[in-house]
Amino acid sequence: VCNLLSMKTRLSFMYDTRRDSPQTKINDMMQAVPALIDEMYHNERLSHFKFQVTTSRLEFLQHISTTIAFTINILMLLYFDRTGSEGAPELAEVPKIAISYLGYCQLLMSTLLFSFWIVTKAELHLKKTWRDFTKTYSAELPESFVKRMHEIELSRIPVNELTMVELRDILYSRGPYCDIFYSSDGKRSLGSWPLRFEYWLITIQMLTENLTFRYYV
Repeated sequence: VCNLLSMKTRLSFMYDTRRDSPQTKINDMMQAVPALIDEMYHNERLSHFKFQVTTSRLEFLQHISTTIAFTINILMLLYFDRTGSEGAPELAEVPKIAISYLGYCQLLMSTLLFSFWIVTKAELHLKKTWRDFTKTYSAELPESFVKRMHEIELSRIPVNELTMVELRDILYSRGPYCDIFYSSDGKRSLGSWPLRFEYWLITIQMLTENLTFRYYV
């Protein structure tokens, strides 16, 4: 099963887990479990695609993109002419054409990198961010709401019978992946369009705050 984890994740888990004492080791391992399970399920689902979109291929594209950028900079450094017409800096014709074609290649690589990142990493990032968000929100909830949550979960009350306030508190405290929002056929329903709109706003904000997403865009 661990073969479904990327090498980067395995190394990160191995080096980031503290080993000061048995208690800290267990705590760090337990905190890492949800993200590890998410990645294993996600990669297992990706493995069924006809075209394999994997983390290793994403890293390969990153290496190609870096090489192209490095080549463009080297060409500009070697062939940059500061004595052009009217003293304006210019490039010789052949390097200029080469840099233009490399620029088109870099644009293609950037598009592929963005597409690969969306497929391989975006969902994992959103799940982790939603977990952190719900953890912070749940710490501020009153005990009465916690009891109400248990009642809703045990009785399996349909979302259309819950109030807007209850639905929002469930979304904020349990996240969009909570079983309450899923019907028996596996479809998710947040109950009302205002809450769906609110969910998408939060999700888009979480995505755009990711530094890798900003870099590729």
